[in-house]
Amino acid sequence: MKIAIKLSDSYKKGKRGWHASCRIRGHSLAKHWDELDDIFYPEYFKQTNGEFFELNNQLKLLKDYDAVILHKTYEYELARELLNRGQKVIVDLSDPDYLLGYSNTQRAGQCLMTISNSTACVVNNKLMIDDLKKGYDRPIFYIPDRIKTDFIKPETLVWFGHSDNAESLIKYLPELKDYKIKVISDKPIEGTEFIPYDPDTIDIEIRNADAVFLGDRLNEYKSPNRYLTAVSLGMPVYTIEALRDFNIKESVREWKEVMTKI
Repeated sequence: MKIAIKLSDSYKKGKRGWHASCRIRGHSLAKHWDELDDIFYPEYFKQTNGEFFELNNQLKLLKDYDAVILHKTYEYELARELLNRGQKVIVDLSDPDYLLGYSNTQRAGQCLMTISNSTACVVNNKLMIDDLKKGYDRPIFYIPDRIKTDFIKPETLVWFGHSDNAESLIKYLPELKDYKIKVISDKPIEGTEFIPYDPDTIDIEIRNADAVFLGDRLNEYKSPNRYLTAVSLGMPVYTIEALRDFNIKESVREWKEVMTKI
């Protein structure tokens, strides 16, 4: 399957990659997904800016693709014509641009009209799923923002807290076998480096690691004191979800799954 992604930064001459969401949800994705092309910028074609963006020209450039992803570029006429000739159109939303307050009236309208002429929507925020379900009768998929993490992957994780709460670490130790794990607590945990808790040295010991591991997502019934401590010390904070899912390759896998369902 050949797939094209059109990105909003193509409308800003010489600004490819300047928009964070275009980098994260477009260019980084294309680097790890051979079937995805992210080249739809005037500078890649021997055309003037005006000619490049004409509807018939866009249809010509996109004619050989099985599916077209539109990310923050709301071109409802293009979407409608692509659908009419049998191509799939996916609107990828990283912001609720259909809402006033996030967009002006014109852009919100363009967003809604493009959504109405699509095969499916992909969103990076689950709140948008509830919004879209109210008036959109096609598939909606959730794929969060992710980045290529190979160059920032921590080697040493530190968990700190009372041993009563150690299950938030212990149950994930099999998944953390590639990391050196330090534990600052009142009791040691098998398979980790134990550092006895001392209020006079805990800040130093936390900073001696690459990142703080909290276990699960923050529990709304628990105090966020460990998170606040880590942030106040300038430490990166990881949950198990982050360590599992931050890599852009997981997004590629989920996008491929979307393509099999629409």
